[in-house]
Amino acid sequence: MQSEKPIGIPFDAGAAIRFSQALSRNLLHSTLVGRLLQISVDYAGAERGLLIFIIDNAATIKAEAVVRASGIEVQARNDAVGMFKELPMAILQYVIRTNEPVILDDASTDAVYGRDETVLSRGMRSTLALPILSQSKLIAILFLENNFAPCVFTPDRVAVLEHLASQAAISFESADLYAELEKKVALLDVLPVSAWMLEPSGTPEFVNRSGLEFADQSLAHITSHPASWMDAVHPDDRDAATRIFRRGVQLGQDFSFETRSLSARDGSYHLHLHQAVALRDREGQVVKFVGTTTDIDEHKRGEESLRTTQSALAHSTRLATLKAVVASLAHEVSQPLSGIWANADAGARMLALDSPDLSGVAESVKRTMRDAVRATEIVQRMRAMFAEAAPTSAAVNINNAVNEVVALIAGELEKGGATVQTSLSDRIPLVAGDKIHLQQVMLNLLLNAIEAMASVDDRPRIVRIETIYDDRTGGVLVSVRDVGIGLDKTTLEKLFQPLFTTKAKGVGVGLSICRTIVENHGGRISAAANAREPGACFSFVLPTHEASEKQAPSKSSA
Repeated sequence: MQSEKPIGIPFDAGAAIRFSQALSRNLLHSTLVGRLLQISVDYAGAERGLLIFIIDNAATIKAEAVVRASGIEVQARNDAVGMFKELPMAILQYVIRTNEPVILDDASTDAVYGRDETVLSRGMRSTLALPILSQSKLIAILFLENNFAPCVFTPDRVAVLEHLASQAAISFESADLYAELEKKVALLDVLPVSAWMLEPSGTPEFVNRSGLEFADQSLAHITSHPASWMDAVHPDDRDAATRIFRRGVQLGQDFSFETRSLSARDGSYHLHLHQAVALRDREGQVVKFVGTTTDIDEHKRGEESLRTTQSALAHSTRLATLKAVVASLAHEVSQPLSGIWANADAGARMLALDSPDLSGVAESVKRTMRDAVRATEIVQRMRAMFAEAAPTSAAVNINNAVNEVVALIAGELEKGGATVQTSLSDRIPLVAGDKIHLQQVMLNLLLNAIEAMASVDDRPRIVRIETIYDDRTGGVLVSVRDVGIGLDKTTLEKLFQPLFTTKAKGVGVGLSICRTIVENHGGRISAAANAREPGACFSFVLPTHEASEKQAPSKSSA
């Protein structure tokens, strides 16, 4: 025996508003599904309702509501519609295809759907399939039926249900966003760095476990005392931090700043980096600020240690080349010293004459002074090359720098049976950098070239140095080509890596330091096979002084 026909709620003009408010209060997806089905079945006078979601173009029944003697019973489901035999597929497919509702006063007598197997087997009469759309995209279908009477789903009831479907689409979207936000908040809570969220006004809304433990504060205290985060900040850092924070909030912009913050755990100040990004809605309005506070104490110490290590390695590399350069120095200095001795001896003999040759003595003194100046310049060049001085940035004539290095290793070139050929463009601009450091790069490349040609006997040992203006980068290109044994592909890939060397007694830091120096100057260094003849080619590009001044004007020149 069939039960008595359910009686729908009499239509009320305020029903749509009340139902919308009832839905909007539900932010959990599962609760929202059950509430929507319950309201729809109760208000429309249906005896059964189904909520079908369209996920990745597949229709899945997520819940079913049935009217029992004890009330409306809602049951969660997860059934593919093809496996559910009590749903008329023809009606469902029409709604999916057209995004239009299907409203049947009496399905059993309908000319289109009356012969559907499910309609016939269930004796379906009043039937409603209502699409739920989000920005014109079908996200779900509300299916209602009443098999006791025809014409149950009147136009007035359908109008309220359509309004309810629109609200449901918004609520489902909000529920999805809320679920996603809960996942992110759960993730934020277990992050090893402090993470937090602010209201658009800058008022704290959430601080994760790491942040609360660092300050030894509760979330309730922080949310009720918006300025409490400043309690841990070092007094000397508060003004700058407050200024940047307030400016970011007022302008609705991302912001970041560093502070020294007091740890409640160890009672010491830690250097912290605070970063926040502004989250916006579709209209561009800020809805949240999400940020992190990262302890960068160890990172800063690591950077300082790395700089110290790099400086020490650079100095060690300069000292490692000292043995080779000392020979050149002795060779160069011996000539002006010999000149000084010879001129002084000649001058002394002229003064010892019965009639001293004063004009000859004067000329000897001039030559002595000239050779002394030359010897002094050589020594100064040597001292500057190996001094452990802090780098400076200035306008550098790279051609002059190259010539000085070539002169410095003249003895090493002679010892290695090598000669240098230079092609230095007189049209290149000044480069920006530290002259001594750039000469260190040149010195290293030249000494490597000499060593690479040590075993070459079938061709002249020539090192070719070229400087040109590089149109592609807008910088100055310096290349050093040798005719040595060359480099294979595997070696080229590892050549600038720290501690990689092809030398039997090498330590593998020279080229690594060269790369560091060039990159610190805003340039880049590379190696390749010598395209013109056997051997290798090392090249580096440096930015011009003029280009660097546009970013950070230089106050000195070299």
